[in-house]
Amino acid sequence: MFVYDQLKHPDKRLRHLVVILMLGLGILVLRLWWLQVYLASDYVQQHERQAVRTVRVPALRGVITDRNGHVLADNEPAFNVSIYLEELRDDIARAYQVELAKVREESNSLVRAIEMQRGRPLTRKERAAFRISKEVIEQVKKKARVLTVSNLVARVSELTGVNLEFNEARFERHYQAMRPLPFVILAEAEPIVVARISENGTQLKGVDLELQPKRIYPHKQFAAHVLGHLQKVQESLEGEVAFFNYPMWVYRGVVGIEAGFDSVLRGRSGVKHVILNSLGYKHEECMIEEPIPGSRVELTLDFEIQSVAEAALRKLGSRVRGAIVVLDCQTGEILALVSSPAFDPNLFVRGIPKDEWNELNDPELRPMLNRATQNMYPPGSAFKIVTALAILEAGIDPNQKIYNPPSPLNPRRGHIRIGRRIIHDTAPPGEYDFRRGFIKSSNTYFITNGLKVGITSIINMARRLGFGEIVGLPTRQETAGVIPSMERVRSGWSDGDTANVCIGQGPVAVTPLQVAVMTAAIANGGKVLQPSLV
Repeated sequence: MFVYDQLKHPDKRLRHLVVILMLGLGILVLRLWWLQVYLASDYVQQHERQAVRTVRVPALRGVITDRNGHVLADNEPAFNVSIYLEELRDDIARAYQVELAKVREESNSLVRAIEMQRGRPLTRKERAAFRISKEVIEQVKKKARVLTVSNLVARVSELTGVNLEFNEARFERHYQAMRPLPFVILAEAEPIVVARISENGTQLKGVDLELQPKRIYPHKQFAAHVLGHLQKVQESLEGEVAFFNYPMWVYRGVVGIEAGFDSVLRGRSGVKHVILNSLGYKHEECMIEEPIPGSRVELTLDFEIQSVAEAALRKLGSRVRGAIVVLDCQTGEILALVSSPAFDPNLFVRGIPKDEWNELNDPELRPMLNRATQNMYPPGSAFKIVTALAILEAGIDPNQKIYNPPSPLNPRRGHIRIGRRIIHDTAPPGEYDFRRGFIKSSNTYFITNGLKVGITSIINMARRLGFGEIVGLPTRQETAGVIPSMERVRSGWSDGDTANVCIGQGPVAVTPLQVAVMTAAIANGGKVLQPSLV
């Protein structure tokens, strides 16, 4: 009641002061009501629009080296020329006012023309049909931002000397979905372009250079099938945040070491929060988790041995199809693994032109196929090692001689009859013990003794040497090959089938790596090793 009493006070100045205070208090209460009640829904919507977005920050991928530290897969800095849209808001707003004024003038001109035609002013209801709709306003806004950005791209093109094409559809997708992030207009800019952008930065408002790591393979096709290749993905990977509002591109291994050790090489992406304002532009950002770089992977390959092996295949021609495997027979470490023709893993990082994509998918050459581990071949006489071991293990006297009769078609070569079938021999006719039969690779000797020991012994020996199952390399490029199963043997198997297997023909297929494992076991005295690449 104190204030009410003061209004009755005889001092006019005091009464006036009280009135002013009461008016001020009333205005303050009215303002609070206006802000907290009348505009409450507007502030709620604005708060919802001013949201936090989660952004992936890609980690630096680990390097891959040979056993001596030669770098086979590395990273280098790549500069993207990008436009930061939040810096162009004022320019876009001015362009919008200009374009909106044009639309209004067109509308007013049309109204005046109709009024002149009718000889009277249009009524308020008639004028309503010429009001600018929300759809038109949105079109004007779109035109304003497209003009602003496309003109800027043209200036960048002029200053750098690079022909940059503005893709309106791509820009609009970026604006609607990823507005706070930089809009890339030139990826992996050349050094001269980077220099010109740096020199003319003050003339290019909103344009800046964005540094990103780029995967490179400095020796191009060297050991390509071992290294494998990458692909760019956006989905969350193992060990990352489950959901990113803006999942920036990262690399994921598809095949080769890049795939087998992908979780080790890629490290862990970082996370940053971008706070958006009510217009959807970036207001500020803060790093929540720093990216953790990937670890180095050291291969068992020897750069020099791999180089010699690749050069040996290249000498046979650019279209040669073949493979070379070099193993350390004491440890099982792979010193060289070559498949020809090869491919350049860099293509999968920078993008593959159509003509090169067609070459990669050539149905005859199939350069993406790892012929050392992924393709099967009839082993031929190399499989006689398996038959020889089965013969010796069965206790057959290696000094026992077997006669190889002359072939009726070529008396200088031997032959053997299996039923009515004649199997020709590349070895000359005569007597053969184990030593001579092995040196001359006599079909007659190995078929004769192979039939004595039986197909079961040969199959068991083949499996003990690793045939018929994958080796287990971390490259996702393996096949098990083919060795007859016991079910197959028990179902209509004949001596002719056994004869074929004895000399590496028929239902037998192996990979070059499997043959290398078998050969290493002979060289080291009988120990079958597990091949390793890392």
